[in-house]
Amino acid sequence: MTRQELSSVEIFKRIFKQYYSKFLAERETANTMIALKRIPESGQIPELAFKNFFLSILPEYVGITRGIIFDRDGEKHSNEIDIIFYDKRCLNGFLINEKGDDSVSYISIDAVFGVVQVEKTLNWNTFDDAIKNLNSVYNLLPGIAQTSCGFQIGSLRYNSAESDKVFSCIFAMENKIFYKKDEAGTEKPMNNSEIIDCIEKNINKYSFLQNMLVDLIYTCDGSILNSYEKNNEYSNLLSIMNLGEAKHWYKDQQYIEEQINKEKDALLYNFDRFSNEPEKALAIPIICIPYWHNRIKNTPKIDKILGKYLKE
Repeated sequence: MTRQELSSVEIFKRIFKQYYSKFLAERETANTMIALKRIPESGQIPELAFKNFFLSILPEYVGITRGIIFDRDGEKHSNEIDIIFYDKRCLNGFLINEKGDDSVSYISIDAVFGVVQVEKTLNWNTFDDAIKNLNSVYNLLPGIAQTSCGFQIGSLRYNSAESDKVFSCIFAMENKIFYKKDEAGTEKPMNNSEIIDCIEKNINKYSFLQNMLVDLIYTCDGSILNSYEKNNEYSNLLSIMNLGEAKHWYKDQQYIEEQINKEKDALLYNFDRFSNEPEKALAIPIICIPYWHNRIKNTPKIDKILGKYLKE
């Protein structure tokens, strides 16, 4: 009996199904730990599941913690962040608490690759709160045009414009934004044209969507909110140079054409649902997050910060 050869597409499809099953297993483990009172509250289930899942697929130099991020002068800090991806290859900050899965740190912005806010359910209130927390990290950065000496490794040159970049994501177990009730009272997702109409009618309520800085939104029921660019849907999503820059809300094809014609690197948001194949949605953060970590970060000036503290 000859073994059937699978195409590359079929192999990748099976791999992402396996990864999605692995993520769901992490979620069940977290549920069990709640039942055994090993972690204090159910709100930590999605945080723990995402953290353990990415620990299993990221390289060892990437650390994962939660906590507060301080700026490069040690004078300002962010709100508390659920998941912080950071570079473990240097003294990057201070571990405050580590009890099993509950790692809490006070960490330098210079060592941070990316930040994630995790919600059990993504609704308008949790969406707004998550954006405020992530914006508190971007408030620590001196700006896109921050300059410092670049350096070269072999033929590759790194500069601060790339290493200063910090990506941001919102992860949730389920999506409850852009839903409507049908005649039977059942909640169903809106299509893109209904979403656009909803935003235009409630523009004041949804004003925080305009010029949003978040790079990726993923919910494990199969929803993805991501950047859109003409002729190449995910190219800007995978661009280091566009991390943390303002994204404009997706409106319609004509609007996209106008924006891209006005501004070469126009970033917009596109809302996709993969409710029948949620592993396809999970494939997007699996692609993006390791890609965004493939950088050399600036070394935090911990000595200067501590020197200032000791003088005081």
